[in-house]
Amino acid sequence: MKKLLSVIMMLALSLVLVSCKAKPLDSATKSYYAVLNGAEISDSNKMEATYINDKRVRSIRKYLKTATYLYVIEVEVKEGDTLEVVRTTTEGGAVNFRAQDKLSGPVTNLTEANLNVPEYTEFNNGNGTWADLMKIKVTSKVLIVFAELTQGAKNIAVITL
Repeated sequence: MKKLLSVIMMLALSLVLVSCKAKPLDSATKSYYAVLNGAEISDSNKMEATYINDKRVRSIRKYLKTATYLYVIEVEVKEGDTLEVVRTTTEGGAVNFRAQDKLSGPVTNLTEANLNVPEYTEFNNGNGTWADLMKIKVTSKVLIVFAELTQGAKNIAVITL
């Protein structure tokens, strides 16, 4: 009987953990946008909140375990496209964050083969500075992923679809 109760408890705990991970990790007070080539912020480049178990982020899931916010957008990338991830305070509100920026802190690049993130420095060591835009290295349909983690770290990825 104890074994059966233990199995039932473990199953219940597993279901609770899975359901927690399946909920979108969104913010009630922030909106995120993927801005290509210096475009304006608009509904067309607004990122959508998603969940850690989203199969589109499977290749980077191990880095997202402590994510508090997880946003994605699918876009078609052309050669030479640049990327800037922007966060606003509310829907259509003032910009309060640009990745990677002197004031916003460094961003960890999870897909270096697909994305070039300039160094988090004001002096150019050959890879740009925090004032430069990120450059997408692939030309195809991609998923742009941005995550803010519990310890304040930020991750970005460009996953080919």
